[in-house]
This record gives sequence, C-alpha cells and structure tokens, in this order.
Amino acid sequence: MSKVDADVEEEPLPPQPFGFYLKSEVTYKIVSTRWVIFTALNGVIYIYHLFWTISGVDKFTDNTRLNGCGDNVMPGETASEVFDSAIAIVTIFHMIEWIRQTIMLTSALVGANLIGPFYVLSLNVPFGFIAMLIGLLTRYSTDGAECAVDDMESPRQLVRANYLGLQVICIILYIPMCFAHILFFKIKGIDWLHEQYLAEDEEEEE
Repeated sequence: MSKVDADVEEEPLPPQPFGFYLKSEVTYKIVSTRWVIFTALNGVIYIYHLFWTISGVDKFTDNTRLNGCGDNVMPGETASEVFDSAIAIVTIFHMIEWIRQTIMLTSALVGANLIGPFYVLSLNVPFGFIAMLIGLLTRYSTDGAECAVDDMESPRQLVRANYLGLQVICIILYIPMCFAHILFFKIKGIDWLHEQYLAEDEEEEE
C-alpha cells in the first residue's frame, strides 16, 4: 500500500447531514461522550414524568372518586367512572414516557446502546398527545365540569378533575420534551455533533 493510499484511509470522516447524527449508534456515541449534559437534560424529564405517573395512580384511587357530582352523577362506581378511564390513559402515557427517559439515561450513564428501543418507544409520542387531549375533553365535559365544582357542603372530585385539567400544561411542555435530544442537537449544530462523534471516550465531562 502506498503512502498516499494510507493518508486517504486515515482521513477523518467529514461532517455529515443532520440525519446522520440521529442514527442510533451515532446518537449513542454522542450521548455517552457527553453523558453529563444528557444525564442532566433527560434526568429532569425523567423526574417530571415520574411525578405525573405517581400523581396519576394517586388520583385514580383517590378517596373522592366515589363522590357524586350534583344531580347528574350519583355517588358510587358510576361517579368514579367519570374520570377513571381518562386518568388511567394519561397515567399510562406518563409511565411509558418515564420508561423511555430511563432508557436514555441508561445509555448515557451505563454505556449500553439502548437508543434503538428509545426510538421504538417514540410511538408513545402521538399516543401521549391523544391521551392528554382525552383527559382535557373529559375534564371539561358536562359531567366532568360538575365533578370539578368546589362544593364544601357536598364534596365532589375536584382533585381528580385538577389532575386532568393540568394536562394542558403537559401538552405545551411535551412539545419540546418529547424529542429533547434532537432539539439540543439542532441548537448545538452539526460541527459540535461531529466533534463529539469523533471524540475519544472521556472519563469526565469537560
């Protein structure tokens, strides 16, 4: 092999189109190289969805769930059914998203390439928007509005209604959160991404 051929082979890979850095093995290399950044970024999202998951389970079994809601909804299991399905769907969404963020954190911290499963679980993104919309529609339905009344003399299901009502905030926040690493990649730019992709593994974040 000639010296010219050797020099050509050793020439580093030039910067690639943005889509190249979204490939699972490339994303993993970047995430594991800059693990502190992505642990902090996805750690916040992890805690956020863990909170909503725990809160959803709590609201699903809340002791107010059997409270009647005026003349339209009598006390008992029928009253519980007003919010049961919506709370369950929303909670399942947050739980899956919590698992998805756990996978990303594992890739960053443990050094295991789980970006593929992370991308597969991205099917949860459209489901999440649908789930949160169902929650809001249920909260502001006729029966939902009745159950949300703050009546001290006749307690209803205000805390359960509030859980669903707050999903409007979740919808807004989920737009940047659902693919936070892609948004971060866009902000940093191709030059930075390529630098991290070519970088040697580091024991500590710079």
